[in-house]
Amino acid sequence: MKNINVVFDVNIWISIFIKQKYEFIEMLIFDYNITLCRSNELTSELVSVLSRKKIKKYFELDIIEYIAYYEKYSLLFLTKPVFADCIDPNDNYLFDLANQSGAKYLVTGDKIVLQTKTIFPLEVISFSDFRTMFK
Repeated sequence: MKNINVVFDVNIWISIFIKQKYEFIEMLIFDYNITLCRSNELTSELVSVLSRKKIKKYFELDIIEYIAYYEKYSLLFLTKPVFADCIDPNDNYLFDLANQSGAKYLVTGDKIVLQTKTIFPLEVISFSDFRTMFK
């Protein structure tokens, strides 16, 4: 099967960590040849969200262990800020990552990101829709 690049938004990573869906990540990578793409901006936001007091209570491990897992199963792309069309400008980096990594999918639970239109080939979909492709 051809390799497919995919970007998971921070909210998807948080959900995976809370629900402990590690087998799904490993299935994507090893059975479906999916490359999960990350950037320094995505990593920074993930660390920030994992550090929030109201989020910390859901996790058994230290933040560093979640970040180590995330880094182990994703590939770093160094991106440049180009995209400026997201309704929430703080999420423009997701589209930069998706475009510059050649991602086919940007998977998110953020309604604003789901509504953002791009001029480059990219499907912005929910985790539920993405997951159904691999059942």
